[in-house]
Amino acid sequence: MSRNVEELVRQGLDRATADAKVPATLLRRARHHNRRRREAIAGALAAGGAAIAAAATLAATAAPGISANARHGQTITYVTTRAEQALAHISQGRAIESDTRTVTNSSFGVTVVNLAFNGSTGSTAQEPKVLSDLHASRVIDWTYRDLDLQQGYTASGKLVFSAAIGPVGTRHGKQVYEGYGAAYPERTQWHTPLAGGPAFSEPLNCANSGFDFPSWQRGIAKALSCHVFTLAGNQEINGIDTIKLIRKPRFGIGQTLWVDPTSYLPVRINTTFEQRPKRPAVQTDNFRWLSPTTSSLAALHAAEKRGAIPSNFRSLPSTYLPLPGADTPAP
Repeated sequence: MSRNVEELVRQGLDRATADAKVPATLLRRARHHNRRRREAIAGALAAGGAAIAAAATLAATAAPGISANARHGQTITYVTTRAEQALAHISQGRAIESDTRTVTNSSFGVTVVNLAFNGSTGSTAQEPKVLSDLHASRVIDWTYRDLDLQQGYTASGKLVFSAAIGPVGTRHGKQVYEGYGAAYPERTQWHTPLAGGPAFSEPLNCANSGFDFPSWQRGIAKALSCHVFTLAGNQEINGIDTIKLIRKPRFGIGQTLWVDPTSYLPVRINTTFEQRPKRPAVQTDNFRWLSPTTSSLAALHAAEKRGAIPSNFRSLPSTYLPLPGADTPAP
């Protein structure tokens, strides 16, 4: 990361959290800012050995299908409405969302946020030198109920980091949430209590929709409801003759979404960042929507087990929370 980018990140985070009152509020703002920083500055979104043990998908039950010939008469309203309905069905069914994420001209790392920052002390909201040497070429992101688990791997399938936010127990009859994980090359772990619960679910609007915040299911559904996509024909993706949707670039960020015409669920989304025209970063997210069957839950638990933290790893301060995302694209 260049010094200029680091300075922009530091200044932006300081401004974004200047009036933070409690750690939960800071987490919500920091996670939002981290996502925005990785979109607008870093050039890619705030995710082999991580291949999912396949289970039944919800494609057959999410929404009624149509024939290939019928697709020629579809309108953007028809497609987006059906896709919204399919994603709503996914939400109601509490499906397991699995996202395999790669990026060109960049790599994945973590941004470490200091939740102790409140704008009135000498501390900063970001710790740019902590875990700054982590680099992964692929991220597998699991989302199920209140759990968000992201694991970064090298090209050869070696686990680089595992970062999760989720419930870890109860206290006084209420769920207790924590950010936890490990950076394996650095032999470092973290356990960060999150006051007030998982305060990363900020309200969605048409400006911040279409990304992985707080989940792809919600982000894409909101973007579809905002009518930001237009039809762009059909294209085969992963063996599926998908419906292609394009989002007009805004602030140098454009998106292409491919939808399965038999289920209207997203198959893939590409996010292109053109801050560096000669080498724009392109993040590709391939989706799977899994029913919470015994086999698919076993796959999720296997991923959690894969991210087990060795007892001899050193611990970060309890106020430090690493948030995964893509790094600055290479010049």
